[in-house]
Amino acid sequence: MRFKLFNRYGKTSETMRVGQALRVDNVFNLVTKERYFHKPTYEYLEKCLIDMKKQMQDLEITKVAMPKIGCGLDKLDWNKVESIIKKVFADMEIEITVSTYTPQRKEKQWTNTNTVQTEKSTMQNG
Repeated sequence: MRFKLFNRYGKTSETMRVGQALRVDNVFNLVTKERYFHKPTYEYLEKCLIDMKKQMQDLEITKVAMPKIGCGLDKLDWNKVESIIKKVFADMEIEITVSTYTPQRKEKQWTNTNTVQTEKSTMQNG
């Protein structure tokens, strides 16, 4: 993935800006912080989601799956992140699936549960 990002966008400091959603193949990479060791802000996360939404509209993408973005090592609050996602995508007909990683024994397991609806979008939440 890093190789594809470099090939498509060049040197990160010259072309990637915080608040952008960089698409490689069918994956959106949200640039929420300047350096990997920084912590993202809700403001930059929202800017990334707005950019991602615009690209999705341009490409006529109506389904997206994601983890609980920013809520793992970056320690953002999922309730706030979910609220931002709902706000950004409220006027778009889209299906959003949120996957949660739940470690169990030695096996890795992803779970998807619950459906949350906004005015025009459906959000599955796990």
